[in-house]
Amino acid sequence: MSKSPRGGAEAAEIMTDWVYPEALLTRAHELATAEAKRSYLDLARAVAAMSETYTSKREALADLRNATERYVGTLAFFFARDLPKAIAVFDELAARSLLPRGAALRVLDLGAGLGTTSLGLARFAKVRQWCESLRIDAVEVDGGALDRMRKLAEASPDLVPTTITSHPTRMETFLDEARGPYDVVLLGLSLNELASGVAEKEAMVARLVRLLAPAGVVVIVEPALHDVARELMTLRDALAKRDDVGILGPCTHEAPCPMLAAGPRDWCHAELRIALPAREGAIAERAGLRDVKPTFAWLALGAARPARGAEVRLVSRPMATKGKTEIVACATPGLIRVRAIDRDEVEPPLGSYRRGELARLEGYDEASLTARLGRGSTLSKL
Repeated sequence: MSKSPRGGAEAAEIMTDWVYPEALLTRAHELATAEAKRSYLDLARAVAAMSETYTSKREALADLRNATERYVGTLAFFFARDLPKAIAVFDELAARSLLPRGAALRVLDLGAGLGTTSLGLARFAKVRQWCESLRIDAVEVDGGALDRMRKLAEASPDLVPTTITSHPTRMETFLDEARGPYDVVLLGLSLNELASGVAEKEAMVARLVRLLAPAGVVVIVEPALHDVARELMTLRDALAKRDDVGILGPCTHEAPCPMLAAGPRDWCHAELRIALPAREGAIAERAGLRDVKPTFAWLALGAARPARGAEVRLVSRPMATKGKTEIVACATPGLIRVRAIDRDEVEPPLGSYRRGELARLEGYDEASLTARLGRGSTLSKL
């Protein structure tokens, strides 16, 4: 993870009592335990092996398909660790009136895996009473993963009623015959596994936008790895130039990404300040995982650009030095250094903001990309 104060965008804090649903996670643990016993696998060792592959041996990702070790590791730990990532994105989009709603939402989950992202949507919909049911087309080349996704979703009291239609095929093959419209299209931790470059991914994602219902949204969630996140940022810049795609988040503008322009050190990603449940936390400890906070990069897209105002994304934590506090905001002109001098007694205090928060910034100097609060500039919470 970047040590730079601009090293990411921290997503909103969300309540752990609903992003870690007990019945659903217990079901995942039961499936993991049963499979581990049949295959003489240790839960923690399976988790450690998966972690190593995803972080430092990514060329071996294809070897994990239809592999029992992958199923065990995902069910025992990664399903719980990754579930809040999707929920956090859906929660923000809903709060900004950018997530479609209706009695029954039609969802396309590409590279569904064990269903972490779409089941995250089902959990969000249940708690927020967002819709009455979901109809999911789950596309995944690994048919065994789809079988386990169905077992997780069956009759879970933690989820909105969900109907899953499995498509055990490559996403490119499915898209050749796909028929919309879909309310939500998901690419959860799967876009990075495609061999194609940015240009081919741009064409594919633009194609997905064309499958959307009028108010629909494409949600991409990726690992918070430096190279993966920066490729997503590059893809975002390419999509922002198109007339048929609108950037819904995390960006508050369509200008070129200022973090890319700042140099190779920084990458935009989110970090949730929530603790794992005790059972999954203990497994992670036995697996030797040092940093288990949910971290991710994300991108949300629609067919039209949303209305823009004075909103900015705060992409650093508050940085206090002698006599002042500063925070970095991402806006159309670039990265703006917002400063509060202690003697100015700014309210609310700049230290009360958090990285990743959306705020309203007015009165900054576009030439110097600076803002001094209390002296012609204002920063307010949304």
